Amino acid sequence: MRRGERLAAAAAALAAPLPFLPAARAGFLAWDDQSNLVYNAAYRGFSRAHLAWMWTTHFRGPWQPLSWLSYAADWTLWGLDAPAYRRTNLLLHALAAGLCVLVARRLLDAALGARVPERARNLGALAAGLTFALHPLRVESVVWVTERRDVLSGVFVLAAWLAYLEERFVLAPFLFAGALLSKGTAVALPIFLLACEYYPLGRLPAQGRAVAWRLSPYFLLALAAGFANLGGFGTGDLSVPWIGPGLRLAIAAHAPGFYLLKTLLPFDLSPYYPLIAPPSRLYVAFAVYAAVGVLATVSAYRFRRRTPWAWAAWLAFLAALAPVSGLLQNGAQIAADRYTYLPCLPFVFVIGGCFATAAAKRPRSAGAGLALLAAVLAALTWRQSAFWRDEILLWTRAVALAPDGYLPRSNLASADLAAGDADGAMAQYREVLRLRPGDFGARVNMGVLLEKRGRLEEAETVLRAALALRPGADDATVNLANVLSARGRRSAALALLTDLAAREPGFAPGRFNRGLLLIALGRRAEGREELRAAVASDPGLARRLGRAP
Repeated sequence: MRRGERLAAAAAALAAPLPFLPAARAGFLAWDDQSNLVYNAAYRGFSRAHLAWMWTTHFRGPWQPLSWLSYAADWTLWGLDAPAYRRTNLLLHALAAGLCVLVARRLLDAALGARVPERARNLGALAAGLTFALHPLRVESVVWVTERRDVLSGVFVLAAWLAYLEERFVLAPFLFAGALLSKGTAVALPIFLLACEYYPLGRLPAQGRAVAWRLSPYFLLALAAGFANLGGFGTGDLSVPWIGPGLRLAIAAHAPGFYLLKTLLPFDLSPYYPLIAPPSRLYVAFAVYAAVGVLATVSAYRFRRRTPWAWAAWLAFLAALAPVSGLLQNGAQIAADRYTYLPCLPFVFVIGGCFATAAAKRPRSAGAGLALLAAVLAALTWRQSAFWRDEILLWTRAVALAPDGYLPRSNLASADLAAGDADGAMAQYREVLRLRPGDFGARVNMGVLLEKRGRLEEAETVLRAALALRPGADDATVNLANVLSARGRRSAALALLTDLAAREPGFAPGRFNRGLLLIALGRRAEGREELRAAVASDPGLARRLGRAP
């Protein structure tokens, strides 16, 4: 590795975390972070029981043992310090940016060779790394702690890709296995490698048998990972049974055009792109984005001999996007920024090639153009990261972009409630129930609001309706127990919390409220034991929930 190459990789790695700093001090989001990390004690340690859980669980869907192990390391070092977990994400993203430069340089060497000076190839590789690292579509993957799996799998994918290009064929499959153990969407790598064999390596189709033999371990690993992840598909509250095959195909058909345009014009990015009901309201948008995707496909195919790099990159993008395109739909969203973390890589390498070619002719102009591109992307990413500083900002933004989406409104209401704005929360919950009368979360939180306002009978009715939608749900059970206790029915409240503790011993709020209730009933020793167990699981819980039922 030459000095210029090392400097380019270091520059991309150092620049990568900077535009995400507005969100660096944010806490855990109620949106998945709390259920995954704050209320879940199963990952907190390296005992045999902890390791067994991390290697076998499909908790909330994906199989991601290495991602859980990284959280366990964070817990061991920092406890539940959210900024520290986010710093790990930033560090991993910086490492991915540096690796992206090194992969880009190998690809540019193969594509351009001695026709383009080494300095120009270094600038092209830097352009690829900076475009990948600084693009605002990366914000969700980098600053959302739950998406650790994106940045961790990205590091392993790029490291495996680099090892393959350097013909370290023993090491590369092990690195790919690490990627698959971090997130299942890393199955994209064999397709990337296959595209590289076509262009720029040029070994396809002439050396088809040798290439097939060389790539067979990667496809076998990808197949095994696919089977391992099937157990988590459609689990828990991610399952959306009303999304049928026709709608899945429509979502998938719109995906390539949607992500291509968001890559080229990264504006109006949202933490959530809702699938509005009825879906027929979205069919015009589906048709427009599908047309963009078809046009791009036809154009890349038509000019494949003149621009083989465009054809290879587009096919690699389509294949990498397939697992997250909507065919295997989990959740009621039509798209997500985080889905671009790996599929975007062919695009950034094409951009790197354009800059390298330009730098060979006009190095100063190319350098100035790269500086301008990096500055624009960094500014957009800084702005997008700022929305993630707290949940009110985040969901206000999402509601502004999609007023008819029930989930952004529900999350905004929860954020308002946490901030003490009961009137704002109640207004949002009314809108949610207008858009989606059977919304579980809205009913639970309306029950909490009614309890706080002393309207206990209404609160009990609302919470029982919520539990009818989702029997045994932990948050609704705790809130109903609080209401029953406030109405003087403490024995009934204790029965609910005892059953919850038996089913979910790691759910700290349930243990905490049960401890307070036992003390109120005069069973002090049992109550103190429950409180110790709850606070040991979540040290900040007593401060947040410290009130007797």
